[in-house]
Amino acid sequence: MLFLAVVLLVLYRNWRYEQELDSLLWKVDYRDIQINEDQQPHSNASLSTKITRAIQPLIRTSQVSLSSNPDADFRYSTIYTQIGIYKGRIFAIKKVGKKSVDITRDMKKELKMMRDLRHDNLNAFIGACTDPPNICVVTEYCPRGSLKDILENEDVKLDNMFIASLVGDIIRGMTYLHDSPVRVHGNLKTSNCLVDSRWVVKLADFGLHQFKREDYSSSCALTCGLLQTIEPHQLQQVASKCEALLYRAPELLRANQLDPLCAVTGTQKGDVYSFAIILYELHARHGPFGDADIPPTEILLRVVRPEPGQVPFRPQLELLENSFDFVRDCLVECWAENPEDRPDFKTIRAKLRPLRKGMKPNIFDNMMAMMEKYANNLEALVDERTDQLVEEKKKTGATVRDAATLCG
Repeated sequence: MLFLAVVLLVLYRNWRYEQELDSLLWKVDYRDIQINEDQQPHSNASLSTKITRAIQPLIRTSQVSLSSNPDADFRYSTIYTQIGIYKGRIFAIKKVGKKSVDITRDMKKELKMMRDLRHDNLNAFIGACTDPPNICVVTEYCPRGSLKDILENEDVKLDNMFIASLVGDIIRGMTYLHDSPVRVHGNLKTSNCLVDSRWVVKLADFGLHQFKREDYSSSCALTCGLLQTIEPHQLQQVASKCEALLYRAPELLRANQLDPLCAVTGTQKGDVYSFAIILYELHARHGPFGDADIPPTEILLRVVRPEPGQVPFRPQLELLENSFDFVRDCLVECWAENPEDRPDFKTIRAKLRPLRKGMKPNIFDNMMAMMEKYANNLEALVDERTDQLVEEKKKTGATVRDAATLCG
């Protein structure tokens, strides 16, 4: 009887799983999404107004928190990410460069797995549209943009507490992801570390390799393949695509010919290398490879083709003047040339635990302290800009008086 009960239980679970696969709970009808028409031709005024009203508080909050100048040239996700309203909520819409989608059983499993995946530091997958020409992915919307946006805004001051908070979020998200059925991120970089309204980092653009295979693999294969054979005078041809690959591990840049699938999906050790580049960028604040006056294409060539007997080409640790020794040691281990020498994220978390020294155990208290520091920073920026404005007015007044004297 016990054996029969176990068999029936297994059969029931398999039947239920198949039912869930066939139910296509992840599928989104594109007609149910109200797209932000401000980014489309032939805009519909009423719909545009509706979405503008919905996102305006988020935009205003982002701008006040990140810049003392509301008109500053800052690339917020609210401007540069396609958004839409679905079931009364705002979501991000990312188009996939495919002409059609053949929904196989493996793809159904992948999409169901992504929909079931939930963590505070992962950008939630809501669903996908599979009907041409509107093939796209619908995900959670993060109004503060990405780490790339924040790092490129010189008005944002990153103190140790803020860096520790951001790094902790990334490590928690990656630890969960590596232990989940997804197993690998494969495209970890600052532009895929989104920041929500509470300043929490949410990792994005992972998984869905079956769904996005043609879109990503063709681009990755082309660029990585060219790096294997390209000559110096051809560097400009792939310059636009090379910057995004600066976070990619050297073995994955070389893997295009030997293991195409690995080159596209990535590896856990490759994710560790990518994390090291992000950690370096957070501390150095001068791009993925620091202030080196070298174009991305040249950097990638040096990473892919190390000089025999020389230390592998990596970002300059000399730029980390105010960083802790344990951070430098962690960086060296994480971007080691041999993937097997790199630690996993649980080990990284232990190595970087001293970063959290002085932080409060309660996450809400940390967030309030961080917001208070940003408010003080904003006040200082306003005073500085006001002084600059007064000085400019004085110069303008003096110029006008001089001109009047000459004319008289």
